[in-house]
Formats: sequence, C-alpha cells, structure tokens
Amino acid sequence: GTLRVTPFNGRLFAPASAPLADSAVVDDRLVRDALLSLTTRAGREKRERISYADLGVEQLGAVYERVLDYQPRVEANRDVTLTPTGRRKATGTFYTPRGITEYLVRRTLAPLIRDRSPQEILAIRVLDPAMGSGAFLVAACAYLAHAYEQALIRAAVVAAADVSPHDRAGFRRTIAQRCLFGVDLNATAVQLSRLSLWLSTLAADRPLTFLDHHLRTGNSLVGASIDDVLRQPPSPRGGSRPRLAALPLFALDDLSQRVSRAVRPRLTMATEPDDSVDVVRRKERDVAAIDGSAGPLAGWRSLADLWCALWFWPRDRPAPDRRAWAALADAAAGRRSDLPSRVQADWLATARAVAGRERFFHWSMEFPEVFFDEDGAPLRQPGFDAVIGNPPWDALRGDAGSTDDRAEAKTSAHALTAFARSSGCFALQGDGHGNLYQLFAERMLQLVRPGGRIGMLAPAGLASDSGSSPLRTALLERCGIDALLSRRPRGPKFHAVSVCDRHRGSIAFPTRALCRTPLSCPCP
Repeated sequence: GTLRVTPFNGRLFAPASAPLADSAVVDDRLVRDALLSLTTRAGREKRERISYADLGVEQLGAVYERVLDYQPRVEANRDVTLTPTGRRKATGTFYTPRGITEYLVRRTLAPLIRDRSPQEILAIRVLDPAMGSGAFLVAACAYLAHAYEQALIRAAVVAAADVSPHDRAGFRRTIAQRCLFGVDLNATAVQLSRLSLWLSTLAADRPLTFLDHHLRTGNSLVGASIDDVLRQPPSPRGGSRPRLAALPLFALDDLSQRVSRAVRPRLTMATEPDDSVDVVRRKERDVAAIDGSAGPLAGWRSLADLWCALWFWPRDRPAPDRRAWAALADAAAGRRSDLPSRVQADWLATARAVAGRERFFHWSMEFPEVFFDEDGAPLRQPGFDAVIGNPPWDALRGDAGSTDDRAEAKTSAHALTAFARSSGCFALQGDGHGNLYQLFAERMLQLVRPGGRIGMLAPAGLASDSGSSPLRTALLERCGIDALLSRRPRGPKFHAVSVCDRHRGSIAFPTRALCRTPLSCPCP
C-alpha cells in the first residue's frame, strides 16, 4: 500500500527555523539518554513508561515557565550546568492553571455568544495582549468552537448526532484562524502559543492552521497610533505632554488607500480555509509583503517607531530636538528632508535599532482590520470584542533578574515609566512606582470595543494601591460591579473583581485565587 504523510508545514524543524538540526552531529548515546528521560522514569524496580495521554496543551506554559528559570552553561570540563537566571520574575511570566483560564474565558465570553448565530460567533475577536504560552487563547478556542457548534445545531445547519470529532477539529481551526489574536514580548512565547493552538486544532488531513497574521511578537504597552504620530513628541529626556505639531508631518490623502491595502488581504487570510500547504505558504508570503519595507503601512510604521524611540533613546547618543522632529519624520516616511544626510542617517539608524530592541507594537498597524473597514475608513466601533489574560504584575523598578541584566532592566523600566507618563498614550497612571498590571489594565480598556468585555487577572493592588487610584476611579465611575471574588491564600492577599462598564460594555477582573462564595450584584 501507499503511506500517506500529510505535509503539516509546521516550521518547527524547518532549516530556516532550526539550522542546527541539519548540521549538528549528536552522539547516539546522548539521543538514547534524552529519549529515555522523556519517555520513562525511575520506578521501584525498573523504569516505568511515562504516559502523555492526559497532558493538556496548556501545560506547555508550565514547561515554558521552567525554561525561563534556567540558562544552560558549558563548563571548562564540557559539563553542562543549569544556572538560575531570574528571567521568569523579571518578565512577569507565570503559568496560569487550567481551571482559572477556563473560568475566566467562560465568564468573559458567555454574554457575547448567547443566542448568537454561527456567523456572529465567527465575527467575535478575542485578544490576549500578554499571551505567554497561549493558555487563555487555547481555552477561548475550545469555548468558542463549542458555541459555534451549538449555533449550527440551533440553525439546523447540522444535526447534533451528525457532528464528528473531525468536524469539531474543523470548528476549532476556524475559530483559531478567525477569532483569536495574541501578542507577547517574548518570541519564544509566541512560538509556544502557536504550537499550543496547532495541537488544539490538529487535523490528520490538513496542514497546521495559519496563525501568523494574528499571533505577533511585540511590546503591547509601547506603540503609537496614526493619531499619535501626528502629535509633536516631547523631549526624550522628559518634559511636558505632547502638543499638536504646527504642520502635518506628511500628506494624509492616501492614508485610506494604504490602510485598505493592508486590511483587505488580512481579512482574506482569516476567512480562507487552510486546506493545503500551498494556501498556507501563500498566506505567509502575503503577511511578509504587508509587513515588509515596501508594505502599504511601512512609512507609517517607521514614523511610529521613530516617535516611540525618543523615549528609549540611548543616553550616549545625541537625540533629535523638537525643531529637527518634523524634518526627521519626513525622512522616516520616505519624503524629502532638510537635515544633513549624515545626521539623518545616524538618527534613523538609531531609531531602527531602538525599535528592534524594544519591539514597539503599533496596534492599528499590526491589526488594521480591528480598527478600519475594507475601504480604510475608521470603524464606528473599533476594538476587540473581548480582551483576556494574565499580564505581568511586577513593579517598574528593573530590580529582578541576574546582576548582568539588572542595569539594562532598570534603564528599560525608567524609559517605560517616562513613556507612560509623558507620551499621552496613558491617562490613568498614578504617582510613585508604576506596575505593569496597571498599564495593561488601561491598555485593555483602550483596546476593547464599545460593548465588549475584558477578563484580566489582577492583584489586590488594583483595589488598594495608591498608584492604581486614577485607574480605580475610572473603573468605579464608568462601571458597575458584576461580581467580587476574594480569597486570602497562603501568602499575599489576592482580589478578583468582575465589573460591567456602563459605557463600553463589560469588564471582568478575576484573580489568580478564586473563592467558592463570590459576592455579586447585577449590572445597573
């Protein structure tokens, strides 16, 4: 007979992704030891086989958390030791147990899918702006796929008895391709999220689901919108809030056309089934073309990178002043500039290096279909239907991690604090040391559409920290409490609150620690 092997196009071991896999020579004994350790463990009398049948996809997050804890180091005698790095705490990366992710997803998404048609469910857009290994997106995929199946049954498109496991895998693929969005600062986390969703949507006769258009690497907290880059930035060393530039930085007449050229192919990517490797590879080329230096929004992205870079400018390099900003912005956008060519080239090179290091993420340019229609016009209700996740909770001090990383971390923390306070992109941050959860909470409020929902794990500081006062005031003034959960586990006290925004929909803040008897009151 013929052995049929489906080309999954996973890229995990593709030459471009893992060049050492083709060139490295590994001793057979080392491979044997590795396979033995992965498949068996020491028992009382002999080694026992390890079963991975019950290993959940979301548990990749626990593996990722452990990987961040250690750095392999080859000693002089060629022994390999694992050295603690502190990167997990420094990056605020913590595995979220399955029970909590499923609770949060169910609580956040349930009102959005109630009595919805199949097409309305496929139109839901769910974002995790700090996705880690993708646990929340995996849970959202399963929840929305089940809701989609029930909607098809209600609409008499399919009969309940006729839905097969193959059909359900297809539903999960469709949901992952259309509905799920994720961002993370760590490229390894993005790869793991992609892998988690691949395993959740695997079909024996199909290539792996194309997800590159919706799972992105970047800093969710640092980026600029098109409106932002039309404002004069303040001094990168601090100063007053940005003011409007006296003159437009460059012509806006073709902006809608450029946005449309990015939105249309991205919408096609989301709706076209990934039935063959050829389709997936064409989508890869399309994404590369949109994101490349000749892409429709390349000039705006370069300008946004420059705008953000001023807060993260190296202290040993001269930075452009306000008078040079307009000319430099023209150069970044590919227009004529009055600056000396050498000065211009040096500043633009520095801005590109800073943008690459900090991984600025410009939301309306990375996911333009969430903010603009096919013609490039702003949507009446832009934003995501649901924003969920467990973002970092760490204070912006840069005192975690190894000694070697601490100085760089402090510099980045100070720059992020300055950006949050003076860029005009955040308005709900208090005095004192900022905390990442405060910035993420405000960013989630900015990204959710009117009538959308937010589900976020938050510490007790949301209800008590002085630095959270502006954010807390905004939530209390705009929102009614839907449910309040709290618990005092062994260790610090955690809170969880689920609130219903009177103006922009529902906002849920469940916590890492859940109690059995929540307090609740209806939304007004």
